[in-house]
Amino acid sequence: MDVTRFSMTNASVFLKCLVLMAGATILVATVLSLLNIRTTNTAIDNGIRELAEAATSSAAAASGAALRFGNVAALEEALDRVLTTTDGAALRAIAVNAQGETLAELGAAGDVEAATLAALARTAATSGMAQVSDDGFVHAVPAFAGSDTATSTGAIAILWTSALSRSAAQSQLFINLGISAVVLAALLYCAGSLLRMLVSRPVTALAEEIVILRSGRYDGAVPFTERGDEIGTIARNLSDLQSQLADAALGAEARARIEQGRKRVVERLAVALQTVAGGDLTQRLDTPFEAEYEPLRNSFNETVDTFVRVIEQMARNAETIRRSAESIAQSSDDLSARTENQAASLEETAAALNMVTSNVESSALSAQDVERIVVDARMRATESAEVVQKTVDAMSRIEESSRQISRITSVIDEIAFQTNLLALNAGVEAARAGDAGRGFSVVANEVRALAQRSSDAANEIKGLISESSAFVERGVDLVASAGHELSAITDSVSTISEHVEGISSNAREQSASLAEVNTGVAQLDRVTQQNAAMVSQANEAGRTLRDEANEMARSIAVFRLPGGNATGSTESDFRLAM
Repeated sequence: MDVTRFSMTNASVFLKCLVLMAGATILVATVLSLLNIRTTNTAIDNGIRELAEAATSSAAAASGAALRFGNVAALEEALDRVLTTTDGAALRAIAVNAQGETLAELGAAGDVEAATLAALARTAATSGMAQVSDDGFVHAVPAFAGSDTATSTGAIAILWTSALSRSAAQSQLFINLGISAVVLAALLYCAGSLLRMLVSRPVTALAEEIVILRSGRYDGAVPFTERGDEIGTIARNLSDLQSQLADAALGAEARARIEQGRKRVVERLAVALQTVAGGDLTQRLDTPFEAEYEPLRNSFNETVDTFVRVIEQMARNAETIRRSAESIAQSSDDLSARTENQAASLEETAAALNMVTSNVESSALSAQDVERIVVDARMRATESAEVVQKTVDAMSRIEESSRQISRITSVIDEIAFQTNLLALNAGVEAARAGDAGRGFSVVANEVRALAQRSSDAANEIKGLISESSAFVERGVDLVASAGHELSAITDSVSTISEHVEGISSNAREQSASLAEVNTGVAQLDRVTQQNAAMVSQANEAGRTLRDEANEMARSIAVFRLPGGNATGSTESDFRLAM
């Protein structure tokens, strides 16, 4: 497959077109032939079916009486007539009576076809209706005697085939195909000749013209430019290409001359640029170039002049930069020394402030401790005053209770006095009663004695209560005096607490202020240290700038400027080089 594809790819256009035409024609002829064969076979089959129906019906109509009377000879003659007059389309014929018995049969057929033929014949004879097989090639028609079409006398069944008709049609088709092939070959030969004359030969001639153009010959005339088809378009394009190549050949000669002039200019510029690259800025291109390259020579000379001015200015700038760098370095050294001294002073100040802050913080803490102690003392004095007040209240209640007890003892004394009077009256009454009141007199005496003792006890209690009241009044006075003193102490302690609280608050404020001052001093110290570092960096940058200025002066010193002197031979540039 690959070899075929490769061969067709490398084949000529003429062969490809011829193969395509032949293939298309053969394909169309093949399709038409197949369609013709199919149509012919269908027409033959339909004709055989129509013939089968007509011939079988005719044979059945002619055999009705023979089937009724069992005339086998007449039946065989009728069947043989059908078989012989149909040119082999009828293969086998059978005649059965109304009882389904076979009376006559002629022709050959296979067992299956013979069984199908006999079955359809019996069905048609018994049913009185025509029977047809599925493919339409077996027909069985009932036969009737005379004008009686109600009672079947039997049936005629015939097996048909289209094989012989198809074979004859195919033979004729093959003959037609052979004639068509000969005609097709003749047409292909004529088409190939026309294709060779109209396409292949012009394409070959144009290919030869392309080979001539490739060899560098542009004076020949391109053929077929007058044609209006694609070959004419190719020929006209090829003619245009020939003209363009001829023009290009003429232009190549002019470009060669221009290239030689450009080469000379490049060589002179290369020499001059190498001289400039070596540091010699005295070189100039004095010989004029060709007109188109003259601006290049002027640009080179102007560029060298610009380099000279730039390098001279760079030399002056380098000296100025060096002096400025030395001044900056000196100033940076002085500033660095002052900054270091200031940093040391700030460091000592920060240390002293740290000590002061620590002392103030200690004083603030001590003041807070004193404040707590004073507050505690004030609270205890307040509690003591409250206890004294409670004691005074208790002594007052005791004094009140003593007065109530005195009133009670006075009542008891009065009761004892009244009881004594009552006992005395009872004794008098008992004396009047004589012996009858003697016992009552004894009781009255006891009662009077008891009342006397109660009066005595009440007097003693009253004396004790009077003495206790005197002591209580004195204790109340003392406690009241102590309460007044404690109140005075509490007021004094409160005043002390307020003063101590103010001292503690001031100490805290001073401690906070000193902490802020200490923080500010520390920040100032850090800033000073950073300034010192920056000054050191600036000093280093000044030295680097001075070194770079010296290096630039040494680099500039390699150039030789107009006047016969190098930049490093002057006094200023000599200092830069140092």
